[in-house]
Order: sequence, then C-alpha cells, then structure tokens
Amino acid sequence: PAVAPERVEVFYHYGFSADLGGGPYRRRAWLITPRRDTQELTVTKSGATGTFASIGAALTEWVNRGKPNTLIRITDNRTYEEALSIEPADGHWLALEAAEAARPHLRLTGPLSITGTHKDATLTLSGLLIEGAVHLDGELGRLRILHSTLIPGRGIAETDPPTPVPTPVSPSLQVNSGTPGDPHNEDLRLEIAFSIVGPLRVPEHAKGIWVLDSILDGVNTSAIAAPASADQPGPPVWLERVTLLGPSFVKEIVYGSEVLFDSPVVAERTQAGCLRFSFLAEGSHTPQRYRCQPDLRIAAEIEEAETQAKAAGSPFGDPEHTAIGARVRTWLVPTYSSRRYGQPDFAQLHLSCPREIVTGAEDGSEMGAFCHLKQPQREANLRLRLEEYLPFGLEAGFIYVT
Repeated sequence: PAVAPERVEVFYHYGFSADLGGGPYRRRAWLITPRRDTQELTVTKSGATGTFASIGAALTEWVNRGKPNTLIRITDNRTYEEALSIEPADGHWLALEAAEAARPHLRLTGPLSITGTHKDATLTLSGLLIEGAVHLDGELGRLRILHSTLIPGRGIAETDPPTPVPTPVSPSLQVNSGTPGDPHNEDLRLEIAFSIVGPLRVPEHAKGIWVLDSILDGVNTSAIAAPASADQPGPPVWLERVTLLGPSFVKEIVYGSEVLFDSPVVAERTQAGCLRFSFLAEGSHTPQRYRCQPDLRIAAEIEEAETQAKAAGSPFGDPEHTAIGARVRTWLVPTYSSRRYGQPDFAQLHLSCPREIVTGAEDGSEMGAFCHLKQPQREANLRLRLEEYLPFGLEAGFIYVT
C-alpha cells in the first residue's frame, strides 16, 4: 500500500529591493561574536546531536543553566510555531539570532512576552522573520531588533486585501508603561536597524527609540505612539535613513536625517533637536529643519516669484506665499511602487517620485530606508560609463528592477 508522506519540503527564492528585514542575505558584520563568558545554543530541526528542535527547548536549557550571557543561534530556514515567554536576567544579555544566510520564520501562537523587572538586561532579536507581536510586559534595559521583520500587523498568508475596509492593526511592539505613580521602562532603549516593523507603542518616559535604515509601517494607524493611545506621544527618537508609513507622535525628535515621513509627525517638544534632509508631510510639528522638503522647494519658488514680482512692480505678499506653498505640496509628495508589505517593491520609491525626494539626501541619494543603496549615484555613474564606451550612433535605455 502507498505510504502517506510525513512532510512536504519547499525550496524557493524571493526578491526585495534591499538587504533589510529578515532575509538570507549576508550580514556577517552584525552577527554576535561569542566570548569566553558567552554560551551558545543551536536550534535546528535537522536532529543533529547537541542541538534543539525548538526555540522553546533552547530557552528552557538557558534557564536551567542559570541564564548566563547566551546566544541562541537558529541555523535553518524552517518555520517555528511556538508560544514564547522570556524573563531576562539582571546584568546579562540574551540573543535570538539567525545564522549567516539563514532566515528562520517564527510564527508566534501568542505574543512573545518579555517579563520581569530587569532594568539592566538586554534582549536581541536578529535575522528573524517574526509573525506575531512582541509584548514587553515587564521592564527591560535594552531591546535590539536587527535585520529582522516584525510583520506589520498581519500574517504572511492573509488575503489581499485582508479586510474590506482598512482598519487599524495590533502593534508589532507593545511596551508596558506602568501607572502614573509607578512608571515602568524608564530606562528602556529600543534600537532598530535594517529592519521592517509594524506599529510601535512605547511610553513617553522611556529613554528613547533609535532607528537606522529601516521601515516603520503603521498599517492604517500611527507608526510611533504611546501605548495608551495612537495619538499620544511616544519617547524621544533618533532617526537616520528611515521610512515611516503612517503618522508619528513623539516627545522629541533629538535627531533626524534622511527621514521620509509620508504622514504628519508631531513632536511635543520643538525647542530642542533637529531634522535635516528629510521629507515632512503637511501638518507636521517639528523642531528646527535644515534643507527639508517641501520647505526647501517652496522657499526657492517664493524667492524666484518675489524677484519676478519686484521686477514687474507687482504686489507680492502672504496670499501669494500661501498659494505657492499649496501648489508645491500638491505634487511634491512621495510615491511608492507598493505600500503593501510582502510585495518585492514594498516602500520602494516609484520612478515618478519627485527628484527632490529621490535625490534629497545630504549626498544626493534618496531619502528614507533605501538611502544606503545610493541609487542616484549608481545610475549617474552608469550613464557616464555608457556614454564613454557605447559605440557611436547607439543609445542606451534603462530598465529598472523593482
């Protein structure tokens, strides 16, 4: 008689426009280097001797060893469907990290809960595709999300669109704020780099949020806000080369550079901090800006119109200023190839996006999460070389890969 198969294995490749989020690309420089005081536990479903078949089993062994500084390394690309709860240890760190060129899929059957009061402990999530939410129910000193994806608000197998009417989604990260008389997580540092995450809900009194080269997708709600309400301010932020899809409410923008706010950002404190070479949607309330759009283009057009009006002896005042600003804001806005997570061109700037955004970074590259690709410079260099070496009478055309 025929024997039913025990499992089906699928091998495939997928594309994305940059090496960020959980993916099987090279990230050796970001891998944790074990030291003498570090213990290593390996997770794989291969059944190899000395390894663990689940993340939960590795965490149990970590607890049994007394919770020392530990690196739990996942070495395959399989799906781990588990319910996880982690209580770190005072003065120690724990890392859940995918091996080089691996991208394990962690499908949470409930929120990944971080418990206990451990104000000087560190938890790192690196190289993971996480389907589910992370809840900081206790207190933590430092949470790092590196080269990982916290799927923005939904599962990877949902239909398109997931609901007939867009509705706000659950946060990717929910942090316990405590009570007014007993605030929690005042020492928390949230650090995100080269990642894709959904809405963040972090209390205003936390130490801050640091984000580099990442995409924060609010998915029909605020990208950053307080846990209590989607329109209340979260903590101070440091942002570099970040794309934020959805409104953001923060206590202070300490520093922002090459940031793409495609919806209004509201900072409670504007007397300190700065934003530079960034795009800000209409209605934003921020500290001092330097060479930001559309302000820069509006100022240039006003200056040119004033010069022309002066030469012609025509009046030029507030109504003309307002009209120019309104006109520029109608077209100087970011446009994307796709705003839906899961598409290869998610959050990628469209070819029709205004040049003021595509080349608006300090070095002439694009604003936002893909700034590090330096695509305008690469295109300019290629055009220059083609003109130099292309046979006479031939013209080169560009076909862009999404």
